[in-house]
Amino acid sequence: MAKKNSSVIDGRHLVSDGVARDKDSAYQHHRPNSKIFEKEDDLKDVRQLLDSKGETLHEVVGTGTFADVYRGVNHRLNKVIAVKIIDLMKTSAHYREQLLPQEISIIRQLKHPHIVKIYHISQVGYKVVLVMEFASKGTLSDLICSIGALKEPVAWTMFRNVLEGLGYMHHRSIAHRDLKLENILINHRNLPKLADFSFAMYFDGHTLCTNHCGSIPYFAPELLSNAPYHPLLSDVWSMAVCIYITTNDTFPFRIGDDRAMLAAQLAKAWKFRTRTEQTFSEAYKSLIKAMLQPDPAKRICTEEILRHPWITTEQNVD
Repeated sequence: MAKKNSSVIDGRHLVSDGVARDKDSAYQHHRPNSKIFEKEDDLKDVRQLLDSKGETLHEVVGTGTFADVYRGVNHRLNKVIAVKIIDLMKTSAHYREQLLPQEISIIRQLKHPHIVKIYHISQVGYKVVLVMEFASKGTLSDLICSIGALKEPVAWTMFRNVLEGLGYMHHRSIAHRDLKLENILINHRNLPKLADFSFAMYFDGHTLCTNHCGSIPYFAPELLSNAPYHPLLSDVWSMAVCIYITTNDTFPFRIGDDRAMLAAQLAKAWKFRTRTEQTFSEAYKSLIKAMLQPDPAKRICTEEILRHPWITTEQNVD
């Protein structure tokens, strides 16, 4: 086992017996609750670190296999913050040695109004601490669960911003690889923010990916069939699923049976909900169809999406 003072932050890596599969999200967001730390001794060093920066921790707002997210406060700036604490002892060697260093490298580069801002990253023993901006209105998943499908103009406002953030990433050859409603946060000004870059990666433009990660309901057909895939184009498919759910309040394909889901994807066996289809613009329908193209070679890319009439034409939002 590596020494306790080893660091993933400066390029060295911890080794432990923890196990975590690539398909596990770093955390699953849920509504804030009153749960406070159950293992204060384990987090004493983290508290001391944050205290030295004028920050304190409060309740848990997200939990997962190997990371928790807490609400905190930066007293010097009088600002609410989110603190993601990754327990390296619960992770796999692959995550520590490849995914986490890559995630840290990527998030330090991403500076965009629709990508969650990272304030600072530290390591204390076997815990990595990421302090970031806090999204007070939760996730897009929370919103849809609360009020149902959004009207097209409202969804347009939301996803025009989200797609600008994704386009910014793709222009820099960075794939997200875990796009889903739970990873689109909403701040106090109702602005969406792309978040959770646990599986983000640099793409050289040529070498297809062979490690499959993300959430199966958002998988493109090439992932479901375990084929090598173009990560930027698989992001486009996942984003289409996000837009579809937001405007239809259901998934485009029935989930639960991966083979049946793949067959439906390849056959383009999906449709808009009957009660809402007539309200959708032709521009919206054409964009979703172009994004849910099962052949990656024919699928629209983010650069083309940002030039699509649905994105460029102003809509009246009541």
